[in-house]
Amino acid sequence: MFKNSESAADNQSFRKILSGAGMLTVARVAGDLASALLFIFVSRAFGVEGVGLYAYAFAVAQIAQLIVDFGFVDYGLREYSRTDEPMRQRILANAISLQLFFLAIVSLGLWAYLSLTNADPQTASLVCLLALYQILLNFFLMLITPAISSQRMAAPALTEIVFRVGGAIVAIGLISIGGMGIVVSLSALPLSALGMVVASVFIARRFNGPLRLGIDRGVALPMVRPAATFAASSIIVGLYAKLGLIILIFLEGKAAAGTFATGLKLVDLGMAPLLFLGIAVFPRLARSFESDAADMMHIAAQYVRLTFILGILVCWGMIFVVPPVLPYLLGPDFAEAGPAVMLMGVVALLTALDSAAYRLMWVTHQQERRLRIQVISLLVNVILNFSLIPVFGVTGTIYAAILTLCLMLVLAAGPINSSVPSKNWKPIMRACLLPTLSGLAVGAVASMLSMPVWFAASATLLTLISTGRIFGLLDLDLLRTPV
Repeated sequence: MFKNSESAADNQSFRKILSGAGMLTVARVAGDLASALLFIFVSRAFGVEGVGLYAYAFAVAQIAQLIVDFGFVDYGLREYSRTDEPMRQRILANAISLQLFFLAIVSLGLWAYLSLTNADPQTASLVCLLALYQILLNFFLMLITPAISSQRMAAPALTEIVFRVGGAIVAIGLISIGGMGIVVSLSALPLSALGMVVASVFIARRFNGPLRLGIDRGVALPMVRPAATFAASSIIVGLYAKLGLIILIFLEGKAAAGTFATGLKLVDLGMAPLLFLGIAVFPRLARSFESDAADMMHIAAQYVRLTFILGILVCWGMIFVVPPVLPYLLGPDFAEAGPAVMLMGVVALLTALDSAAYRLMWVTHQQERRLRIQVISLLVNVILNFSLIPVFGVTGTIYAAILTLCLMLVLAAGPINSSVPSKNWKPIMRACLLPTLSGLAVGAVASMLSMPVWFAASATLLTLISTGRIFGLLDLDLLRTPV
Protein backbone atom coordinates (compact mmCIF):
# COMPACT_ATOMS: atom_id res chain seq x y z
CA MET A 1 0.00 0.00 0.00
CA PHE A 2 2.73 2.43 0.99
CA LYS A 3 4.82 1.59 -2.07
CA ASN A 4 1.91 2.21 -4.44
CA SER A 5 1.15 5.49 -2.71
CA GLU A 6 4.79 6.56 -3.00
CA SER A 7 4.87 5.62 -6.70
CA ALA A 8 1.72 7.60 -7.36
CA ALA A 9 3.24 10.63 -5.61
CA ASP A 10 6.44 10.34 -7.66
CA ASN A 11 4.47 10.10 -10.90
CA GLN A 12 2.27 13.03 -10.02
CA SER A 13 5.34 15.11 -9.13
CA PHE A 14 7.11 14.28 -12.39
CA ARG A 15 3.93 15.02 -14.35
CA LYS A 16 3.88 18.43 -12.64
CA ILE A 17 7.44 19.02 -13.81
CA LEU A 18 6.49 17.99 -17.35
CA SER A 19 3.41 20.19 -17.21
CA GLY A 20 5.49 23.20 -16.22
CA ALA A 21 8.07 22.39 -18.87
CA GLY A 22 5.25 22.00 -21.37
CA MET A 23 3.87 25.48 -20.64
CA LEU A 24 7.27 27.10 -21.03
CA THR A 25 7.99 24.99 -24.10
CA VAL A 26 4.75 26.03 -25.80
CA ALA A 27 5.63 29.66 -25.10
CA ARG A 28 9.21 29.27 -26.28
CA VAL A 29 8.23 27.31 -29.39
CA ALA A 30 5.63 29.96 -30.25
CA GLY A 31 8.28 32.63 -29.81
CA ASP A 32 10.85 30.64 -31.78
CA LEU A 33 8.37 29.98 -34.58
CA ALA A 34 7.67 33.71 -34.76
CA SER A 35 11.43 34.30 -34.70
CA ALA A 36 11.88 31.70 -37.45
CA LEU A 37 9.21 33.47 -39.50
CA LEU A 38 11.09 36.72 -38.95
CA PHE A 39 14.26 34.93 -40.09
CA ILE A 40 12.44 33.93 -43.29
CA PHE A 41 11.35 37.51 -43.98
CA VAL A 42 14.87 38.80 -43.28
CA SER A 43 16.33 36.23 -45.69
CA ARG A 44 13.82 37.09 -48.43
CA ALA A 45 14.19 40.84 -47.99
CA PHE A 46 17.96 41.09 -47.45
CA GLY A 47 19.39 37.85 -48.96
CA VAL A 48 22.12 35.54 -47.72
CA GLU A 49 24.44 38.42 -46.81
CA GLY A 50 21.65 40.06 -44.82
CA VAL A 51 21.15 36.82 -42.91
CA GLY A 52 24.90 36.66 -42.28
CA LEU A 53 24.87 40.19 -40.85
CA TYR A 54 21.78 39.41 -38.77
CA ALA A 55 23.38 36.23 -37.38
CA TYR A 56 26.70 37.97 -36.67
CA ALA A 57 24.95 40.75 -34.73
CA PHE A 58 22.97 38.17 -32.76
CA ALA A 59 26.15 36.21 -31.99
CA VAL A 60 27.90 39.25 -30.53
CA ALA A 61 24.71 40.26 -28.69
CA GLN A 62 24.33 36.82 -27.10
CA ILE A 63 27.92 36.88 -25.84
CA ALA A 64 27.23 40.30 -24.28
CA GLN A 65 24.07 38.91 -22.66
CA LEU A 66 25.93 35.94 -21.20
CA ILE A 67 28.46 38.27 -19.56
CA VAL A 68 25.68 40.41 -18.05
CA ASP A 69 23.94 37.28 -16.79
CA PHE A 70 27.16 36.13 -15.06
CA GLY A 71 25.58 32.73 -14.47
CA PHE A 72 22.93 34.06 -12.11
CA VAL A 73 19.94 32.73 -14.08
CA ASP A 74 21.12 29.13 -13.55
CA TYR A 75 23.00 29.53 -10.27
CA GLY A 76 20.29 31.78 -8.84
CA LEU A 77 17.59 29.24 -9.70
CA ARG A 78 19.50 26.48 -7.92
CA GLU A 79 20.16 28.53 -4.79
CA TYR A 80 16.70 30.13 -4.74
CA SER A 81 15.11 26.66 -4.86
CA ARG A 82 17.19 25.45 -1.91
CA THR A 83 16.56 28.32 0.50
CA ASP A 84 13.59 29.75 2.37
CA GLU A 85 12.33 33.24 3.12
CA PRO A 86 13.71 35.83 3.70
CA MET A 87 16.99 34.62 2.21
CA ARG A 88 15.31 34.08 -1.15
CA GLN A 89 14.51 37.77 -1.48
CA ARG A 90 18.09 38.72 -0.64
CA ILE A 91 19.47 36.27 -3.22
CA LEU A 92 17.27 37.69 -5.98
CA ALA A 93 17.97 41.33 -5.02
CA ASN A 94 21.74 40.85 -4.99
CA ALA A 95 21.76 38.83 -8.22
CA ILE A 96 19.85 41.50 -10.16
CA SER A 97 21.95 44.31 -8.68
CA LEU A 98 25.18 42.55 -9.68
CA GLN A 99 23.81 42.05 -13.19
CA LEU A 100 23.12 45.78 -13.48
CA PHE A 101 26.75 46.40 -12.50
CA PHE A 102 27.96 44.00 -15.19
CA LEU A 103 25.66 45.72 -17.69
CA ALA A 104 27.68 48.93 -17.29
CA ILE A 105 30.94 47.05 -17.89
CA VAL A 106 29.56 45.21 -20.93
CA SER A 107 28.32 48.46 -22.46
CA LEU A 108 31.87 49.81 -22.41
CA GLY A 109 33.27 46.53 -23.72
CA LEU A 110 30.78 46.46 -26.59
CA TRP A 111 31.73 50.00 -27.60
CA ALA A 112 35.43 49.05 -27.55
CA TYR A 113 34.82 45.89 -29.64
CA LEU A 114 32.84 47.75 -32.31
CA SER A 115 35.53 50.43 -32.45
CA LEU A 116 38.41 47.94 -32.74
CA THR A 117 36.67 45.95 -35.49
CA ASN A 118 35.84 49.14 -37.44
CA ALA A 119 32.18 48.17 -37.63
CA ASP A 120 30.16 50.19 -40.14
CA PRO A 121 27.16 52.18 -38.82
CA GLN A 122 24.62 49.55 -39.88
CA THR A 123 26.52 46.70 -38.22
CA ALA A 124 27.18 48.69 -35.04
CA SER A 125 23.53 49.76 -34.77
CA LEU A 126 22.26 46.22 -35.29
CA VAL A 127 24.68 44.77 -32.74
CA CYS A 128 23.64 47.34 -30.10
CA LEU A 129 19.95 46.86 -30.86
CA LEU A 130 20.09 43.08 -30.55
CA ALA A 131 22.35 43.27 -27.49
CA LEU A 132 19.70 45.38 -25.76
CA TYR A 133 17.07 42.82 -26.76
CA GLN A 134 19.08 39.88 -25.40
CA ILE A 135 19.96 41.65 -22.16
CA LEU A 136 16.34 42.58 -21.47
CA LEU A 137 15.36 38.94 -22.06
CA ASN A 138 18.02 37.99 -19.51
CA PHE A 139 16.42 40.21 -16.86
CA PHE A 140 13.05 38.66 -17.70
CA LEU A 141 14.47 35.18 -17.00
CA MET A 142 16.02 36.41 -13.76
CA LEU A 143 12.75 37.93 -12.55
CA ILE A 144 10.69 34.80 -13.23
CA THR A 145 12.99 32.72 -11.00
CA PRO A 146 10.48 32.77 -8.09
CA ALA A 147 7.66 31.52 -10.32
CA ILE A 148 9.76 28.71 -11.82
CA SER A 149 11.00 27.67 -8.37
CA SER A 150 7.35 27.41 -7.27
CA GLN A 151 6.53 25.32 -10.39
CA ARG A 152 4.09 28.06 -11.49
CA MET A 153 4.84 28.46 -15.19
CA ALA A 154 1.57 29.84 -16.57
CA ALA A 155 2.24 33.57 -16.09
CA PRO A 156 5.83 33.51 -17.48
CA ALA A 157 4.65 31.41 -20.44
CA LEU A 158 1.77 33.77 -21.24
CA THR A 159 4.10 36.77 -20.98
CA GLU A 160 6.53 35.28 -23.46
CA ILE A 161 3.79 34.38 -25.92
CA VAL A 162 2.21 37.84 -25.86
CA PHE A 163 5.33 40.01 -26.02
CA ARG A 164 7.92 37.91 -27.83
CA VAL A 165 5.54 36.74 -30.54
CA GLY A 166 4.06 40.24 -30.77
CA GLY A 167 7.48 41.83 -31.21
CA ALA A 168 8.43 39.44 -34.01
CA ILE A 169 5.12 40.06 -35.80
CA VAL A 170 5.62 43.84 -35.63
CA ALA A 171 9.16 43.46 -37.02
CA ILE A 172 7.82 41.30 -39.87
CA GLY A 173 5.23 43.94 -40.63
CA LEU A 174 7.86 46.66 -40.80
CA ILE A 175 9.95 44.56 -43.20
CA SER A 176 7.16 43.43 -45.51
CA ILE A 177 4.58 46.21 -45.34
CA GLY A 178 6.61 49.25 -44.37
CA GLY A 179 9.66 48.32 -46.41
CA MET A 180 11.91 49.53 -43.61
CA GLY A 181 15.60 48.71 -43.36
CA ILE A 182 16.85 45.90 -41.17
CA VAL A 183 17.82 48.14 -38.24
CA VAL A 184 14.52 50.04 -38.07
CA SER A 185 12.49 46.86 -38.54
CA LEU A 186 14.23 44.98 -35.73
CA SER A 187 13.81 47.87 -33.28
CA ALA A 188 10.50 46.19 -32.39
CA LEU A 189 12.40 43.38 -30.63
CA PRO A 190 13.91 45.33 -27.68
CA LEU A 191 10.59 47.11 -27.19
CA SER A 192 8.85 43.73 -26.86
CA ALA A 193 11.54 42.54 -24.42
CA LEU A 194 10.98 45.67 -22.33
CA GLY A 195 7.31 44.69 -22.06
CA MET A 196 8.38 41.24 -20.85
CA VAL A 197 10.55 42.80 -18.13
CA VAL A 198 7.72 45.02 -16.91
CA ALA A 199 5.35 42.04 -16.75
CA SER A 200 7.96 39.90 -14.98
CA VAL A 201 8.27 42.51 -12.23
CA PHE A 202 4.62 41.91 -11.30
CA ILE A 203 5.14 38.13 -11.52
CA ALA A 204 8.17 38.33 -9.22
CA ARG A 205 6.28 40.39 -6.65
CA ARG A 206 3.54 37.77 -6.53
CA PHE A 207 5.87 34.87 -5.71
CA ASN A 208 8.82 36.65 -4.09
CA GLY A 209 7.23 39.56 -2.30
CA PRO A 210 8.63 43.11 -2.53
CA LEU A 211 11.52 43.57 -4.96
CA ARG A 212 14.56 45.42 -3.73
CA LEU A 213 17.89 46.36 -5.27
CA GLY A 214 21.17 46.64 -3.48
CA ILE A 215 24.38 44.74 -2.90
CA ASP A 216 24.76 43.14 0.51
CA ARG A 217 28.40 42.06 0.84
CA GLY A 218 27.44 39.23 3.18
CA VAL A 219 25.18 37.77 0.46
CA ALA A 220 26.78 38.99 -2.77
CA LEU A 221 30.41 37.98 -2.17
CA PRO A 222 29.65 34.31 -1.38
CA MET A 223 27.52 34.23 -4.55
CA VAL A 224 30.08 35.69 -6.92
CA ARG A 225 32.62 32.87 -7.01
CA PRO A 226 30.24 29.94 -7.69
CA ALA A 227 28.18 32.15 -10.01
CA ALA A 228 31.38 32.99 -11.90
CA THR A 229 31.84 29.29 -12.60
CA PHE A 230 28.30 29.10 -13.98
CA ALA A 231 28.96 32.30 -15.95
CA ALA A 232 32.17 31.03 -17.51
CA SER A 233 30.43 27.75 -18.35
CA SER A 234 27.49 29.51 -20.02
CA ILE A 235 29.76 31.91 -21.92
CA ILE A 236 31.83 29.04 -23.29
CA VAL A 237 28.66 27.21 -24.37
CA GLY A 238 27.59 30.35 -26.19
CA LEU A 239 31.01 30.72 -27.74
CA TYR A 240 31.15 27.27 -29.36
CA ALA A 241 28.70 27.91 -32.19
CA LYS A 242 28.98 31.69 -32.15
CA LEU A 243 32.77 31.64 -32.32
CA GLY A 244 32.57 29.36 -35.34
CA LEU A 245 30.14 31.80 -36.94
CA ILE A 246 32.39 34.80 -36.22
CA ILE A 247 35.52 33.02 -37.52
CA LEU A 248 33.55 31.92 -40.59
CA ILE A 249 32.45 35.48 -41.37
CA PHE A 250 36.07 36.72 -41.33
CA LEU A 251 37.49 33.76 -43.29
CA GLU A 252 34.68 33.00 -45.75
CA GLY A 253 32.38 36.04 -45.77
CA LYS A 254 28.76 36.85 -44.90
CA ALA A 255 27.22 34.42 -47.40
CA ALA A 256 28.95 31.41 -45.81
CA ALA A 257 27.98 32.69 -42.37
CA GLY A 258 24.38 32.95 -43.58
CA THR A 259 24.36 29.28 -44.55
CA PHE A 260 25.76 28.22 -41.18
CA ALA A 261 23.37 30.58 -39.37
CA THR A 262 20.44 28.84 -41.06
CA GLY A 263 21.46 25.54 -39.49
CA LEU A 264 22.05 27.20 -36.12
CA LYS A 265 18.59 28.75 -36.21
CA LEU A 266 17.02 25.34 -36.79
CA VAL A 267 19.04 23.80 -33.96
CA ASP A 268 17.93 26.56 -31.60
CA LEU A 269 14.31 26.03 -32.58
CA GLY A 270 14.56 22.27 -32.08
CA MET A 271 16.29 22.63 -28.71
CA ALA A 272 13.53 24.81 -27.20
CA PRO A 273 11.65 21.91 -25.54
CA LEU A 274 14.91 20.59 -24.11
CA LEU A 275 15.86 23.98 -22.73
CA PHE A 276 12.68 24.29 -20.74
CA LEU A 277 12.61 20.63 -19.75
CA GLY A 278 16.02 21.27 -18.17
CA ILE A 279 14.84 24.47 -16.47
CA ALA A 280 11.72 22.76 -15.10
CA VAL A 281 13.55 19.68 -13.80
CA PHE A 282 16.54 21.59 -12.36
CA PRO A 283 14.99 22.71 -9.04
CA ARG A 284 13.71 19.19 -8.29
CA LEU A 285 17.10 17.63 -9.03
CA ALA A 286 18.85 20.28 -6.92
CA ARG A 287 16.60 19.62 -3.90
CA SER A 288 16.86 15.82 -4.19
CA PHE A 289 20.61 15.49 -4.69
CA GLU A 290 21.56 15.70 -1.01
CA SER A 291 18.28 14.55 0.55
CA ASP A 292 16.76 11.77 -1.57
CA ALA A 293 19.07 9.72 -3.79
CA ALA A 294 16.25 7.50 -5.08
CA ASP A 295 14.18 10.48 -6.20
CA MET A 296 17.27 12.07 -7.75
CA MET A 297 17.96 8.96 -9.84
CA HIS A 298 14.31 8.56 -10.77
CA ILE A 299 14.04 12.10 -12.14
CA ALA A 300 17.52 12.05 -13.75
CA ALA A 301 16.86 8.79 -15.60
CA GLN A 302 13.58 10.02 -17.06
CA TYR A 303 15.15 13.36 -17.91
CA VAL A 304 17.98 11.72 -19.89
CA ARG A 305 15.55 9.39 -21.69
CA LEU A 306 13.23 12.22 -22.75
CA THR A 307 16.20 14.39 -23.77
CA PHE A 308 17.47 11.72 -26.13
CA ILE A 309 14.03 11.06 -27.64
CA LEU A 310 13.55 14.74 -28.42
CA GLY A 311 17.12 15.08 -29.69
CA ILE A 312 16.82 12.17 -32.11
CA LEU A 313 13.52 13.53 -33.45
CA VAL A 314 15.11 16.92 -34.13
CA CYS A 315 18.04 15.20 -35.83
CA TRP A 316 15.68 13.15 -38.05
CA GLY A 317 13.71 16.27 -39.01
CA MET A 318 16.82 18.23 -39.97
CA ILE A 319 18.11 15.38 -42.10
CA PHE A 320 14.94 14.45 -43.98
CA VAL A 321 12.25 17.11 -43.60
CA VAL A 322 13.93 20.52 -43.62
CA PRO A 323 16.38 20.46 -46.61
CA PRO A 324 13.74 19.97 -49.37
CA VAL A 325 11.64 22.89 -48.14
CA LEU A 326 14.46 25.37 -47.50
CA PRO A 327 14.39 27.00 -50.98
CA TYR A 328 10.62 27.48 -50.73
CA LEU A 329 10.84 29.03 -47.27
CA LEU A 330 13.97 31.15 -47.47
CA GLY A 331 14.36 31.67 -51.20
CA PRO A 332 16.41 30.05 -53.99
CA ASP A 333 19.69 31.37 -52.54
CA PHE A 334 19.38 28.78 -49.75
CA ALA A 335 19.04 25.70 -51.98
CA GLU A 336 22.72 24.88 -51.42
CA ALA A 337 22.30 24.98 -47.63
CA GLY A 338 20.59 21.56 -47.57
CA PRO A 339 23.71 19.40 -46.98
CA ALA A 340 24.92 21.74 -44.23
CA VAL A 341 21.53 21.61 -42.50
CA MET A 342 21.52 17.79 -42.68
CA LEU A 343 24.91 17.67 -41.00
CA MET A 344 23.71 20.14 -38.38
CA GLY A 345 21.15 17.49 -37.37
CA VAL A 346 24.04 15.62 -35.77
CA VAL A 347 24.99 18.80 -33.91
CA ALA A 348 21.40 19.02 -32.64
CA LEU A 349 21.48 15.47 -31.22
CA LEU A 350 24.85 15.99 -29.54
CA THR A 351 23.70 19.35 -28.17
CA ALA A 352 20.67 17.64 -26.63
CA LEU A 353 22.86 15.09 -24.87
CA ASP A 354 25.24 17.80 -23.67
CA SER A 355 22.30 19.78 -22.23
CA ALA A 356 21.46 16.82 -19.99
CA ALA A 357 25.13 16.28 -19.10
CA TYR A 358 25.76 19.82 -17.88
CA ARG A 359 22.53 19.94 -15.85
CA LEU A 360 23.55 16.74 -14.06
CA MET A 361 27.05 18.08 -13.40
CA TRP A 362 25.68 21.36 -12.04
CA VAL A 363 23.23 19.57 -9.77
CA THR A 364 26.00 17.37 -8.35
CA HIS A 365 28.20 20.42 -7.58
CA GLN A 366 30.67 19.62 -10.35
CA GLN A 367 30.39 22.97 -12.09
CA GLU A 368 34.13 23.59 -11.77
CA ARG A 369 34.93 20.25 -13.41
CA ARG A 370 32.38 21.06 -16.11
CA LEU A 371 34.17 24.38 -16.65
CA ARG A 372 37.54 22.65 -17.05
CA ILE A 373 36.01 20.33 -19.64
CA GLN A 374 34.62 23.32 -21.49
CA VAL A 375 37.88 25.26 -21.47
CA ILE A 376 39.71 22.28 -22.98
CA SER A 377 36.94 21.81 -25.54
CA LEU A 378 36.88 25.50 -26.45
CA LEU A 379 40.60 25.49 -27.21
CA VAL A 380 40.11 22.39 -29.34
CA ASN A 381 37.14 24.04 -31.08
CA VAL A 382 39.15 27.14 -32.00
CA ILE A 383 42.00 25.02 -33.40
CA LEU A 384 39.55 22.87 -35.36
CA ASN A 385 37.77 25.90 -36.82
CA PHE A 386 40.96 27.56 -38.03
CA SER A 387 42.18 24.20 -39.40
CA LEU A 388 38.99 22.99 -41.09
CA ILE A 389 37.30 26.16 -42.40
CA PRO A 390 40.04 26.94 -44.99
CA VAL A 391 39.71 23.36 -46.30
CA PHE A 392 35.97 22.63 -46.01
CA GLY A 393 34.36 26.06 -45.66
CA VAL A 394 30.98 25.97 -43.91
CA THR A 395 31.20 22.20 -43.48
CA GLY A 396 34.47 22.64 -41.60
CA THR A 397 32.68 24.72 -38.97
CA ILE A 398 30.10 21.97 -38.53
CA TYR A 399 32.78 19.27 -38.29
CA ALA A 400 34.49 21.34 -35.60
CA ALA A 401 31.23 21.59 -33.62
CA ILE A 402 30.57 17.83 -33.88
CA LEU A 403 34.07 16.83 -32.76
CA THR A 404 34.01 19.32 -29.89
CA LEU A 405 30.64 18.09 -28.60
CA CYS A 406 31.82 14.46 -28.78
CA LEU A 407 34.89 15.36 -26.75
CA MET A 408 32.75 17.11 -24.12
CA LEU A 409 30.42 14.13 -23.74
CA VAL A 410 33.32 11.70 -23.37
CA LEU A 411 34.95 13.86 -20.70
CA ALA A 412 31.64 14.32 -18.83
CA ALA A 413 30.71 10.62 -18.72
CA GLY A 414 33.14 9.69 -15.95
CA PRO A 415 32.26 12.48 -13.48
CA ILE A 416 28.52 11.92 -13.93
CA ASN A 417 28.80 8.18 -13.39
CA SER A 418 30.99 8.64 -10.30
CA SER A 419 28.61 11.12 -8.66
CA VAL A 420 25.33 9.45 -9.65
CA PRO A 421 26.23 5.73 -9.88
CA SER A 422 23.30 3.56 -10.81
CA LYS A 423 22.53 0.27 -12.51
CA ASN A 424 20.00 2.23 -14.58
CA TRP A 425 22.60 4.03 -16.70
CA LYS A 426 23.58 0.96 -18.74
CA PRO A 427 20.00 0.08 -19.79
CA ILE A 428 19.37 3.71 -20.72
CA MET A 429 22.57 3.89 -22.79
CA ARG A 430 21.66 0.64 -24.53
CA ALA A 431 18.11 1.86 -25.16
CA CYS A 432 19.48 5.05 -26.75
CA LEU A 433 22.37 3.60 -28.73
CA LEU A 434 20.82 0.55 -30.41
CA PRO A 435 17.83 2.31 -32.04
CA THR A 436 20.16 5.07 -33.25
CA LEU A 437 22.52 2.60 -34.89
CA SER A 438 19.58 0.77 -36.45
CA GLY A 439 18.11 3.97 -37.87
CA LEU A 440 21.54 5.05 -39.14
CA ALA A 441 22.01 1.70 -40.90
CA VAL A 442 18.61 1.88 -42.60
CA GLY A 443 19.22 5.49 -43.69
CA ALA A 444 22.66 4.58 -45.08
CA VAL A 445 21.26 1.65 -47.07
CA ALA A 446 18.45 3.80 -48.49
CA SER A 447 20.99 6.43 -49.51
CA MET A 448 23.29 3.89 -51.21
CA LEU A 449 20.32 2.47 -53.14
CA SER A 450 19.30 6.02 -54.21
CA MET A 451 15.85 5.64 -52.70
CA PRO A 452 13.49 8.66 -52.75
CA VAL A 453 13.87 10.98 -49.78
CA TRP A 454 10.33 10.33 -48.54
CA PHE A 455 11.01 6.57 -48.54
CA ALA A 456 14.30 6.93 -46.65
CA ALA A 457 12.65 9.25 -44.14
CA SER A 458 9.71 6.90 -43.53
CA ALA A 459 11.90 3.81 -43.27
CA THR A 460 14.28 5.48 -40.85
CA LEU A 461 11.49 6.81 -38.64
CA LEU A 462 9.72 3.44 -38.54
CA THR A 463 13.02 1.77 -37.64
CA LEU A 464 13.63 4.24 -34.82
CA ILE A 465 10.11 3.72 -33.44
CA SER A 466 10.13 -0.07 -33.67
CA THR A 467 13.65 -0.56 -32.28
CA GLY A 468 12.94 2.10 -29.67
CA ARG A 469 10.03 -0.01 -28.46
CA ILE A 470 12.07 -3.23 -28.59
CA PHE A 471 15.08 -1.89 -26.69
CA GLY A 472 13.10 0.18 -24.17
CA LEU A 473 13.70 3.74 -25.38
CA LEU A 474 9.98 4.26 -25.98
CA ASP A 475 8.82 2.15 -23.04
CA LEU A 476 6.11 4.43 -21.67
CA ASP A 477 5.90 2.45 -18.44
CA LEU A 478 9.47 3.51 -17.65
CA LEU A 479 8.50 7.12 -18.24
CA ARG A 480 5.53 6.83 -15.88
CA THR A 481 6.89 4.81 -12.99
CA PRO A 482 10.05 5.10 -10.88
CA VAL A 483 12.97 3.20 -12.33
